[in-house]
Amino acid sequence: MIFNHPLLTGLAASGLLLLASQSHAQCQEPPLPPGTLGYTACKDWPAQAGVQIRALATAPDNVTGEAQAGLFDLLVTLVDAGSQQVKASYTQTQAISSDAVAFDGLSVDTARYQVGEGVRAFGIRSHFSHESMYNPFASENLSLFVVQGQALRPLLSDLNVYQYGGESEGRCQGQFSTRKRTLAMATTRSHGFADLIVKTSVVKRQATQRGDQCLEKNSPPQVSQVTLRYDGQRYVVPQGLRDE
Repeated sequence: MIFNHPLLTGLAASGLLLLASQSHAQCQEPPLPPGTLGYTACKDWPAQAGVQIRALATAPDNVTGEAQAGLFDLLVTLVDAGSQQVKASYTQTQAISSDAVAFDGLSVDTARYQVGEGVRAFGIRSHFSHESMYNPFASENLSLFVVQGQALRPLLSDLNVYQYGGESEGRCQGQFSTRKRTLAMATTRSHGFADLIVKTSVVKRQATQRGDQCLEKNSPPQVSQVTLRYDGQRYVVPQGLRDE
């Protein structure tokens, strides 16, 4: 997950060099250092023409080659697509933890997160999974960033926006739950930034084996809503809206 530690000079220097070395205007995922376990993502930013958002997560201390082992450092940059110059960056050591539930990828979210007048955020989504026939699990967290000079500042860290899990006997019979969250900008503001409306929908599914058929029944969605307010530094995510 993303924590507020000091910038790592070495990671920033090597990572920025790697990210800036791309020679094509087409958005390309930044390269991983040789022999390093990690994940990359890249996407053009509609809010700023000719600007690309690139993300790089690496586990430099991982010696097993297994995704579920280690802590991942995170580097996020805005890059000029033409000159390939880095316009702004954010780096964090040990930003993402990968253990029994393995961290298995990043993606860039360019939805219209208009958090303030003339201020638009973008998102980095981290993906996790546990591949099991009997206890399947998948999860996705969202963090939001804004540009502040030549730096990227995290506004929202690790809001859990998707979670799926359950217990199964392996072929059919079991109980499962899917939770999805959406984020919307409210008309009200706190400390100059829009309040965030987080809507949660939970659907439970029962699978039953009857003869040769696997019958599934979904419960009606359980919907709830909570408002997150900017405290002058960031949107604080309560424990109930994080991974469980």
